[in-house]
Amino acid sequence: MIRLVLILACVILGAVALYKLFQAARARQWDWTGIAFAIAFVLLAVYLRNVTGIGGGFD
Repeated sequence: MIRLVLILACVILGAVALYKLFQAARARQWDWTGIAFAIAFVLLAVYLRNVTGIGGGFD
């Protein structure tokens, strides 16, 4: 039951995020610094996961 609630919450948050993304795309209000930071953060996390073998919930 808890798993279902968590999945439902993630789906709802994802839908809200997609809605806001499409709204920003229509208004053309892009914060390229924030986008670059988010991409760099994810890439660094993946790189450190591969190099150190520490972290990650998908083992």
